[in-house]
This record gives sequence, structure tokens and C-alpha cells, in this order.
Amino acid sequence: RQQAELILKDFFARNTPVSFTVLHKGGKEGSQYAIGNLVTPNDVFRVTIYLKVKDNKSLIHQLRFEKDGE
Repeated sequence: RQQAELILKDFFARNTPVSFTVLHKGGKEGSQYAIGNLVTPNDVFRVTIYLKVKDNKSLIHQLRFEKDGE
């Protein structure tokens, strides 16, 4: 968990968000996902977020950033 926090902190220090738009979302019982575009001053990233529900809480299971067009 601590390593993930450091990686995200570094990513957002280098890629300050300008906007984020959800393009698609869905799921089934116990899990959800969302796909969106994160716009930064230098790049656009396609973001995929996978959530799992545990004890009535949504927890991030996977978070993926890909430069748009790659």
C-alpha cells in the first residue's frame, strides 16, 4: 500500500491533472469498473479503475494509466 501511494504521488507530481472525464462504467455484484480520460498539460491518459466491494466498502483493486494512443 505504501509503495502504491509513493508511485501515485510521483505520477501526479509529474502529471498535474487538468480534467478527468468518465467515458464508461459498469460492473456486477461485488465489483465495478470505470474507464476515463485524464488530461494533463503534457499528455492524455486513459485510466481504468477496478473496484471490489468488501465489507460494504469499495476498494481499489487495480488502477491503470496508459498514454492515450498507445
